[in-house]
Parts: sequence; C-alpha cells; structure tokens
Amino acid sequence: MFKNNLMGSMSNTESKGYVVLNGQMFHIIRLLEYLHIAKIEPRNVKLAIYYDEKKKNSISDYKQILIKYGFVDVKYWCLKQTNRSYILMWNKMKISKEIINWFGVRSCSTLILGNYLSEINLNIVNQINAVQSVFLDEGNSTVAIAEKRVSNYEYRNPSIRLALKFLFNYNLSSPNKVVFFTSYPHINVRDVDNIITCDFSFFKKGFPIKKIKENTMLILGSPLVEYGYMEQSYYSKNIKDIKDHLDAVEVFYYLPHPNETKENIDKVIALGLILVTSNMPIELLLSFQEENPKYICSFVTTAFDTLRQILPEDICLRSFYIKEDDFKKYPISWHKIYENYQNLQSSNFKLIHAKN
Repeated sequence: MFKNNLMGSMSNTESKGYVVLNGQMFHIIRLLEYLHIAKIEPRNVKLAIYYDEKKKNSISDYKQILIKYGFVDVKYWCLKQTNRSYILMWNKMKISKEIINWFGVRSCSTLILGNYLSEINLNIVNQINAVQSVFLDEGNSTVAIAEKRVSNYEYRNPSIRLALKFLFNYNLSSPNKVVFFTSYPHINVRDVDNIITCDFSFFKKGFPIKKIKENTMLILGSPLVEYGYMEQSYYSKNIKDIKDHLDAVEVFYYLPHPNETKENIDKVIALGLILVTSNMPIELLLSFQEENPKYICSFVTTAFDTLRQILPEDICLRSFYIKEDDFKKYPISWHKIYENYQNLQSSNFKLIHAKN
C-alpha cells in the first residue's frame, strides 16, 4: 500500500530567498507553503541544509524531493557528532560561518529558517540583517518557542553568550524580532514579533484524489520512550488502545517517528502492526500512494496540523488522549496541545479518550 512517488509545481516570480534548514524533512512542507504565499520561486532560493551524520541515509530522499520541486541552488553540510561538547560547538560554529559565507550577503529581504532553538540558526539570524527573519512552523514546539520569547528566554547563560560573541563572533542571543510562519495563528507572541498563518493552500490545492481503504488504519509513532517521558510498556499499552478502538479496522500500519529506536519499534510491531519505512514526511508519503488508509491515528503530532487541512474529509484523523498516570514525566506543552485539538475538532478530526 505504501510506496514513494512525487508531485507538484509552483508559481512564477523573480523574488529571492535565503533558507537554512536542519535536515528535518517536515520543514520542506512548510517551506513550500511559505514560498507559495511569498511568491518566491524555488529556483530563486539559495538553500543551505545541515544534517546530523546519523541521518545521512535520508539525504538522498531529501535531494529527490528538492529536485522535483525545482530547487537548484542547494548545498549540504554534515554535522559530525562527538561526546566532547566544545568540539560539537566548534563544528556548529564552523558550519554556521560557512553558510553565511556561501550566501554571500550580510543583508537581504527574506531569511527563512527551521528550528528556532538551533545554535547554527541563531547565529545566522543575528549575523544577516534581514527585513524579515521567518521561522518555519515547528508544529507543537512553536507554541513553546513563542512562549519562551515572551518570557525573554535565552539559549545559553549570559557569560557564555558574551564570550562566544566577542571571542568568536558567534552570536547566540535571541533575535530582536522574528516572524512565525505557523498553523497556530492565535499563539501568544512578543509585541515585536509577527505571525503569518500557514493554511497549507499549496498542498491543499495539489493533493491528489486517492482511493480509500475502509478497513485500514495508519498509526503515527512518537518518541515518548526515547525522550524519557514514558516506559516502553506503557507506550505499547497506549498503541494497543488505538489498535483496539475500532472493530471495523482489520489492517494496521505503523509509521515510526524518525527518533524512535529499533527496540521500541520491534515491540510495537509485535502487537500486530505492519511496519512502514519511509524517510518522507507523512504529507508527501500519503500523496504518493495509490490508496490511503481510512483512519490516521496518533497521540500528539505535528502532522495533524497539516493533515487535517489538506486531506479529504472521508479520511478520519484521530488524536488519542494519554492519561497523565501513564507518563514518567508529562510533556509540559501537551495540556495546551490537547486543549487546542479539542477546539479544532471537526467532522474528520477528533480527540479520543481510549476505552481503557
């Protein structure tokens, strides 16, 4: 049922954009949406991508998607990992400065970035004087990031930031003002910050009509075990609650989060699920299939922000509520996210309290 393919084209204009992404493929969706409303053609974008060396196997898929959508001026940097924090910082500093030099500008109209909390991105946004510094939607994390800016959060303590700035010209201060390109238009932001609403009009318009398999469910995984929020046994229990929710479903697929471990995935698959392996964002993956599942289920996932807006109404999206007692520590933003899901419920998007 699940296989890869490609789609899409964009409007014609001569505006220029400078983009820095950190190898997270879901940012491609947000980037294409922003370029669409900003009337910037992908061929007029200078796109810098840095990625963790652990994820180098996914870069070929990344390149394939970018080529299909018309990006031509793209350069990649591999961020080598090390247990020595000062070496890792040096590697980040080196990549950040190389990206700035590759851009060849110190001022521009539009600077577009993914991942606000990246040291590499913070230095770049502070070094390049952009009319607009646009941070692409991080989904659920955008809510927390905006609140951090309201509370004047800084990435590192003042003495370290000061030393890095004056010794190495590496500026990790919070930017003076930013633009959030987000599907959460009502988030609380600083007075100087702005919001541009991401309504997924580009993908909504181009999403192809698919045959729907009525007895099929796709479960989207979450790295709750890997991030220390939950014991594996409780994670499997909650996945099983999703699986047991609808008697009419006979075929269950499981798409792991990129940060899930093989050990956790194997235990989930043992519940009777079929593993889906893909490096592509779920939005693109679904658009490439000849047929789609009737039900797409998870707990809290950024994918719901996109899917509930671009999928046809006869595909049912279900967010399952997890009881606080099932956690070792509760993700601080989940209360607000579940509250948001409650308010966003529609004919095809529901918040579900499991039977057990």
